[in-house]
Amino acid sequence: MALLISFKDLTLIRGSADYQSGGESTNGNKVSKIYRLVYDSRLIGADDLDTVAYDPLLPADGDPLKPGDPRKAGERNVTALDETGCEFLVTITFSVPQTDFSVFEPNPLNRPDQIRGGGQRYTEPYFKDYSDPPTTVTTSAGEPFQTQLMRGTSGYGLTITGNRADNPIAEWAEYLRPHSSNDAPFTIRGILIPKGVGKLVDITFERVIENQFAFWQFTWSLECAKDWIDRVPDRGFYELDDDFELNPIRTGKTQEPVTEPWPLNGDGVALDSMDAEPAELEFVPCPPRDFSVFGWTAAA
Repeated sequence: MALLISFKDLTLIRGSADYQSGGESTNGNKVSKIYRLVYDSRLIGADDLDTVAYDPLLPADGDPLKPGDPRKAGERNVTALDETGCEFLVTITFSVPQTDFSVFEPNPLNRPDQIRGGGQRYTEPYFKDYSDPPTTVTTSAGEPFQTQLMRGTSGYGLTITGNRADNPIAEWAEYLRPHSSNDAPFTIRGILIPKGVGKLVDITFERVIENQFAFWQFTWSLECAKDWIDRVPDRGFYELDDDFELNPIRTGKTQEPVTEPWPLNGDGVALDSMDAEPAELEFVPCPPRDFSVFGWTAAA
């Protein structure tokens, strides 16, 4: 009868990525350990290979990887190293029952959202320049140009990626029609997005299965600016009278209707001169909405 004369746990000395010190591998639910066994005489038959696979020095089926570890010895494979029939490698797989996968594999739904940012370039109309003092963008006679002057500007874009159990895209679609801004501050990975700064411009998603978990992976695209308010000089051809009726603005001795947009005071009343500074009107094109529905942390 062949006697075992050498036994080594190769997972303790092998320095590869697959078999790290102590037998821990990158797959937490399934760990393979390799053992080298050398006998003093030849073993060649199928029954002999079973004898090698279940040598008393090896872990038996159901033995834990280490005390208290849920990974149990199971599948094993025997490989003869040479033609002598005396030297063998035995690979034993320790695995966690599928009903207990959560022991080692982290639930992707517990993974924090990821965020990355970058600049975005675009153009916008402007109505005052940055000369000293600022000059209204009109002709020398105070008439707005037929083609509004544009200037280059940049915004800051954010891409947020996160995993969610459900897909309420029908509810979230209203956040894109039209684009919505955040009605309260929130944080992502410690980055504060103040109220009204973030504008949601796109949502994409895909179904993912990872580590036996099925979930939805979402990507939210946001643009960031100081605010999303449109500011326009108050000019027009009509004003309101004391009865709030709309009347043409008239000027000069003949009281002819004006032929170019006239500055207004913000309350529908024409100012005294074409050269007067019009009031600035503000418009909110993006409805403020609650971004906490996406699972982002509200900030105080």
